Amino acid sequence: PNFSWQTVPSYFHASYTPALTFPESIVPQIAKFPMVTIEKWHGCHAPDYAGEDAAMLAAAEQIKTANPNVSLYLWLDCYRIYSNHTLNPSAINVSDQFCIISRHSEFLEAHTDYLLYNTSHQPAIDSHSQLHVYDYVKKYVRDYWTSMCVNFTKTGYVDGCGCDGSMVRAKATGSKGLVHIDADYAEKYNEGKVQMMEDTVKALNGGLLLGKMPYELGTYTDAVHHDGCQPENKTILMLRNISQFSKELGRPLVFQCHFDNITESKVAAFLIGAGTYTYYGAGGWVLKSAEDFSSHWNEKLMGTPLGDPHGDAVYDAE
Repeated sequence: PNFSWQTVPSYFHASYTPALTFPESIVPQIAKFPMVTIEKWHGCHAPDYAGEDAAMLAAAEQIKTANPNVSLYLWLDCYRIYSNHTLNPSAINVSDQFCIISRHSEFLEAHTDYLLYNTSHQPAIDSHSQLHVYDYVKKYVRDYWTSMCVNFTKTGYVDGCGCDGSMVRAKATGSKGLVHIDADYAEKYNEGKVQMMEDTVKALNGGLLLGKMPYELGTYTDAVHHDGCQPENKTILMLRNISQFSKELGRPLVFQCHFDNITESKVAAFLIGAGTYTYYGAGGWVLKSAEDFSSHWNEKLMGTPLGDPHGDAVYDAE
């Protein structure tokens, strides 16, 4: 993606649920971000909603048409299979997830050999949402997810994919996440999931696969969308470490640092630690009106001219 210190380097990550495209009044502003990620909820309450796939692509075309230089990504899930109660009777409607449907979920729920199974020989479920899970032990399932992402990029409007849940691993026991899986199979699942992400990065051929956690950078992916940034020393050190690690590797590491909102202290903390290809983000995942865009942009704090940093951040010697 493009990167500049001209202003605070930033990115946009959200969906607009009432329609298949964003309100035209905010499209010019969205198109100014060097990176745009469209969330999986996009368009799901639109009268003409026909599925996640078409809705996200409609928005991608809209933004890319406004600015072809935007690096645009679709925030997919590589852990859970988002299905409604009809497709998956066990599912719980967490965060209005039942508004999402896609041709991929319809296919996967109809072809149950693509699903991971637990020790009770039932489809394994995510403890939070009771959604089913991909079985990455099987090569054809790994290939399915990779092809899904790559096919989006073939439209010319998409530069890569988000991999929500990239960090989740199977466990034989426990109370959270993906549990009650045969221990040997859990190990194979974890290996297969990493293999899928590595295969996807290779297939994207320069496009990005965005993981979730800082520790994933430089392993099976060189890009992360992290939604846990706070104005504290921990965040500053994390950003500095990413920058240093990028230098050691000799290649860019793209890091989206998401704060809950935009304040002077949060932007300051970000700028102290930020290195090249680090981006500031804020605001909720779902826009319900054009006015909600204000949570993603503050002209005074984000639009003020900066210029290149004078040097890396260091601790005060005193």
